[in-house]
Parts: sequence; C-alpha cells; structure tokens
Amino acid sequence: MPLKDQHKYRSVDPNTRPTRPVQPAAPLPKGVDDIRKTKEYKAAARRWTATIVGLPIVMYTSWILYERLYGGKSPKRLADLAKKKDE
Repeated sequence: MPLKDQHKYRSVDPNTRPTRPVQPAAPLPKGVDDIRKTKEYKAAARRWTATIVGLPIVMYTSWILYERLYGGKSPKRLADLAKKKDE
C-alpha cells in the first residue's frame, strides 16, 4: 500500500533538476581591493569588538550588583580573605 503523498518525498536526480539562479556578489567600492581596508569596515569592526568584549563585563557586573541589592550578599573584602587564609 503506497503512502499518502509519497510523490513529495521521492528523491530527485541532481542532473535533471533545474539550476537556481545565482546572484552576483555586491561590487566593492571603486579602488578597494579588500573591504577590510575601508574606513566603514574598520569603524564597524571596532564597534563589534567593543560590544563582544564589553557585554560579558556588563552582564557579570550587573548580576553581582543585583545580588548585593536584592540577594542580601555583601561585597567581598580583602581583609576577610586574608583571615580565611590564615585559619
């Protein structure tokens, strides 16, 4: 007994399948061999790098401050750590 809609799942021969149109890549600005050398790319890369570096720092700091404010934790002190080390 054939399955319902079996014709949908039949494999297709790649040689007879019609090719998809390929869109050409966007042209680079005049006189630019490598996009990484453009002023716009460098500015965007600087912003992206700053975001990737800064976001974890902001998230961790905000979590610690949230715990201090609503979790009842107190800030760590170097003197407290020295006492624990001596004991």
